[in-house]
Amino acid sequence: MKLLLKYFIWLLSLTSLVLYYLLGTTLGHVSIASLSQNYVNQKFGKQLKVLSLNIEKYPYIVATLKVNETALLFVKGEVERDNINLNYHLKGESFHWNNYHILQAVNLKGKMNGTLKELFITGKGEIFDGKTNYSFLKEGKRFDALKVTLNDVRAEPLLKILNYDFKLKGKVNAKMNFEYFMPFRKKGVLELSMKDAIVPNYFPKMPIALNAKIAYRDLFRQFSLDAMSKEGEVHLVEGKYNKSAALLTANYHLQLKELAHFKRFFKQNFYGPFETRGTLKYDKGKPLIKGETKSYEGVIEYLYKNKELTAELKGVSLEKLLRQVSFPALLSAQLYGSVSYGKDKILLINTKLREARFRRTNMTDVLKNLTGIDIVEDIYDKSLFAAAYENSILTSMLHIDNGVNHLYLNNTRMNAKTNEVTGEFDVFIDRQEFLGDIYGTLDDPKVNLDMSKLIKYQINKKINNFFGRGKALNKKNTKEKLKEIKSKTGSFLEKMF
Repeated sequence: MKLLLKYFIWLLSLTSLVLYYLLGTTLGHVSIASLSQNYVNQKFGKQLKVLSLNIEKYPYIVATLKVNETALLFVKGEVERDNINLNYHLKGESFHWNNYHILQAVNLKGKMNGTLKELFITGKGEIFDGKTNYSFLKEGKRFDALKVTLNDVRAEPLLKILNYDFKLKGKVNAKMNFEYFMPFRKKGVLELSMKDAIVPNYFPKMPIALNAKIAYRDLFRQFSLDAMSKEGEVHLVEGKYNKSAALLTANYHLQLKELAHFKRFFKQNFYGPFETRGTLKYDKGKPLIKGETKSYEGVIEYLYKNKELTAELKGVSLEKLLRQVSFPALLSAQLYGSVSYGKDKILLINTKLREARFRRTNMTDVLKNLTGIDIVEDIYDKSLFAAAYENSILTSMLHIDNGVNHLYLNNTRMNAKTNEVTGEFDVFIDRQEFLGDIYGTLDDPKVNLDMSKLIKYQINKKINNFFGRGKALNKKNTKEKLKEIKSKTGSFLEKMF
């Protein structure tokens, strides 16, 4: 913003600078012409050349100057030290001055009125393939009543002239209205807008509507920004910047309709909508970001400070959270706890689970087939989940417990890139304990169960059922029941393998 203002005012001041060198002295008509041409040619060399200067009707003059062999500056009108009434016309297929290069056509026309010390300049025309009009009062390095508009100018050449490496395509509209403008003091408002901005390096196929407003008051700024597209929007409001203290603060609101469309910004695949709001602070270049999101039913409060992100989870849906990071959710629950991600690039999770329920999955079906117990029907309210995520590997410990039954998944490793999963489980249900391993993929997990405890459990269960029928125990029916159990267990094992 600062460079835009500085450059544009410099460009418009060129004619007054030339005028000063041409008419800074009055030595007679012939002397003015001769001395002015020689002085300007010596002062600026090839940058600025006087092609013609007609002062036969002085103080009415007509002059033509060439700027860097690219553009022509025509001036005509009455000129005296204390009375200037001059028309000017700057025209060229391109424009070059020092390190500034405009490759597009420049065509500016206007008037200058006043004195060399206080000169009021107005004008309009074409620049950066768009249109502009302007007016200001110049007094030395001070500009008063500065008004400038830019309509549908191209963003690419404008950013290039301002030495910005950021790539942006589209048409820019700008309004500047300043009470006064000086190198270190200024008071006024700058407004910028773009209807269909394209950021080719980041969003090459996503038009963005941009609106920004900055209010200047010497070393203080107040600003706001709105960026909207069909994929989402971001808003910065109540922005403040103290230049002397190098301190910036603002409130923000970010809303994305589908995280999958922003995959290039994440190492991990994310899915689903996301919305957050909060405050940001830059103190001498050090960022501090504080906010919250309710995208997962509960609330996540987070803080980014000293290159470390910490978050507090309050009633967050585990199912929604796991699905958004592309892990299939094995159970639903409300999460309460903390998450941190630091300079070592390791994500740490330490949470408690409330109202935990197993979702119907291949794993629960396998467990039901092996044991006859459907764990989906129970609620587990004394559970915890701890994990570490690094290099696409999630290492975790999950304890699902309701005080009566439990399911512990220990040393579990999930690979986000290959979907591979390994782990150990300990299940205590119906007063029986089962141990085993999990392996395979997240989409098709396999279970390896300790068969000795399973057979013992099945035998005890069959015996209890047998005696529960009220039949008398004798040698014959006991042998028959054991034979039946052996047969069914063998058949079950055959089906498993």
